[in-house]
Amino acid sequence: MAQPVTVIIGLGREVGEAVARRFFEAGHGVVAADSVSERVDHARRELDAQVQVTKQDQLYKAGSLKNCLTIAKNQFERLDNLVIVPQLPEPDELRSVEADRFGTAMMQAANSAMLAMQLFAKELEALEEAAGARATQPRQRGSVVFILSLQQRLMIPGRFTQNASQGAIEAVMRAGALELAPRRIRVNAVSAVRPRAQSDDNERAWLKSRTPLGRAALADEIADAALFLSSSQSAIITGETLTLDGGRSLLSGTLDNGSASGEQT
Repeated sequence: MAQPVTVIIGLGREVGEAVARRFFEAGHGVVAADSVSERVDHARRELDAQVQVTKQDQLYKAGSLKNCLTIAKNQFERLDNLVIVPQLPEPDELRSVEADRFGTAMMQAANSAMLAMQLFAKELEALEEAAGARATQPRQRGSVVFILSLQQRLMIPGRFTQNASQGAIEAVMRAGALELAPRRIRVNAVSAVRPRAQSDDNERAWLKSRTPLGRAALADEIADAALFLSSSQSAIITGETLTLDGGRSLLSGTLDNGSASGEQT
């Protein structure tokens, strides 16, 4: 069986590295890209040397996205999976956000999601044609997974553009899943409180009071979810968002010493 190949667009603070490591451990050829030099350098130090990490500016543009796919295609001569970790805009509020800044952030979020799926599908078809493989009809030609913040469904005050952009990406994901299903390309998302490199005691206490399991998802857990959605074990799943929130979306009110407090109805 040929080695599957996965391209990771965006490293985030921790998640992208965890995804790259998990897919590599599962036997994938991996290419990862980010536009921030510090993240690229850190990933190169932390990941196995066989994981190729590349710096690509403006990952919301077609040229940079195509470069990532081309690097993987040239190195491994195939493509199987695309995992996208969108960059979060800076926090802002509705009352003060500038229209141009908001429009740019929304355009970059939605447009990059659309372009990534479009280019990935075209590259898969080109590879299949070059290999003369049209006679074979596998259940899955390829898979795309977006790693989203929980803000795509549970909003945080003071992060207006973040909230809106994550929801926009999920909408593009669902529309893309419908379009690509006849071509045997599945598109899904993982939604979680994405871990950050540092968080203070107040932030951890705030999260614990609102999460029945008491914590955010670990980067490795998000990576495992992405691997599952990319594998044949999820061959019937497309257009779905797998939520890793520790039960947070089930809770009305907050937790106080392990018990819920809030309005009674």
